[in-house]
Amino acid sequence: MTTITVRAKTSQKAMEEILRRLGPDALILSTRKIDGQYELRASADALDADEAQAPAPAQADPSPPRPERPALRASRDASPFERSFRAAASRPAASRPAARNAARPQAGDPLADLARRLFFAPGLDEPIAPRSVILGPPGSGKSLLAARLAARILQADRRLQPRLVAPAPGLLLHEDRLRGWARLMGLSLDRPTIQAALDFTDPDPAFPEIFDLSDAADHTPDLAARLIDSDDAELILCIPAGTHPALTARLCRDWAAWQPTVCLTRLDLWEPEIPELEAIANAGLKLAHVAAGTGIIDSLRRPGPADLMHWSGGWAAQNGIAAE
Repeated sequence: MTTITVRAKTSQKAMEEILRRLGPDALILSTRKIDGQYELRASADALDADEAQAPAPAQADPSPPRPERPALRASRDASPFERSFRAAASRPAASRPAARNAARPQAGDPLADLARRLFFAPGLDEPIAPRSVILGPPGSGKSLLAARLAARILQADRRLQPRLVAPAPGLLLHEDRLRGWARLMGLSLDRPTIQAALDFTDPDPAFPEIFDLSDAADHTPDLAARLIDSDDAELILCIPAGTHPALTARLCRDWAAWQPTVCLTRLDLWEPEIPELEAIANAGLKLAHVAAGTGIIDSLRRPGPADLMHWSGGWAAQNGIAAE
């Protein structure tokens, strides 16, 4: 029976020690605080957890027997969070407002040329890439985008099993939010070393790989060059909306040779403006995704000319121009 007890000054350090000794699939059996320290008991597999939680043998009792209660069994696959996610994923995505779909740049409109250079052709299918590699500046929402891509794959085809991969140079000493989002969807998170990530073979289309390079900033160019060297691999440049146009232009120019698609995040806080969008289009890149909010369900979509008209209405209001 592989059960260990770990004590540390903080619960985070205790969890790190358990992850180091038992791995990410360890099950926490008990947590308590003793003499100012946190004590965690963990098991390596579900069988040990069941044995540890099994009641002790009942002793002879002259009193009348009490009716037995149904046994409670912990199951990671049937967690309330995962059930909620599956229920939300099975619902059809909410349709966009009809007014936004109806508004499109007209011929001769200055925005029409920008829309043509910036967006993919309307009605073009969005295939599921066997491997997606996400990069971008710090704080741009790369980990959340990885979780959203995995959720979109599960919604599109439940036969596919996304594989979340986040290379790291060593042991992480901070909160791993992507692992929490992965468990919410019933997925696991791989944390290979940089060298192990460079040695990845071609992906299996039945297990689409999503690489989050948030914790490998110093090795991003090498990893990106190696990982996209496979058929139909997709490179995604994640940029927050509201980024200074000069920085947006520099980021797009730095990666233009790799022909990534661009994802603008945080549209709930700031809508993109013309200089930002022109910086993307002038680099020859396409705006493939926009994301808003903090959820992972129905929060990622492909923009189009109608979105450009919607954003232009906001620009007109800010500048005191009556939008037609």
